[in-house]
Amino acid sequence: MNTSDNGIEFIKNEEGHKLYVYRDSKGNPTCGYGHLVVPGDNLQVGDTITQEQADQFFLDDLVNSTEGPINDLDCASDLSQNQFDALASIVFNGGSGVLQTHDMRNMFNYPEIFPDFYGPLSDDEIDTCSRLVSKAFSYDRSLKGRRNREATLFCQGELYTHQYPVYTL
Repeated sequence: MNTSDNGIEFIKNEEGHKLYVYRDSKGNPTCGYGHLVVPGDNLQVGDTITQEQADQFFLDDLVNSTEGPINDLDCASDLSQNQFDALASIVFNGGSGVLQTHDMRNMFNYPEIFPDFYGPLSDDEIDTCSRLVSKAFSYDRSLKGRRNREATLFCQGELYTHQYPVYTL
């Protein structure tokens, strides 16, 4: 599966972009849409890049560091497009390790979370889905707003909603 055009715009809007190399909040040289500069980029803090370079860095990062780890999940084929896009956003921002957190694994292991679950969901199951999503997207307390938007996207089109803001459970 690939990130949809809507997912790409979602991530780009969340990341913002700068056409120069700067230090991110952790001190790493960064440019474009949150691209971490590597030695092969031949860039240093203060250098400028073109929009075309920013777009290429974004696409390379999306394909190589984001979509691959999501597609490697055992549940990847069960994801809706919105679920995939929401996961792409959190992985793009936080790295593939976020998919291995305890709360993400709990969410992935709950069959009712996926759109192909057969049968109606009880009120308790709907509540459990909402709680699992909230906990799974509670990653990086400094980005609560973004994580809530990602969780809302993950639930879009499902029988459950994102009714518990991240970090409230």
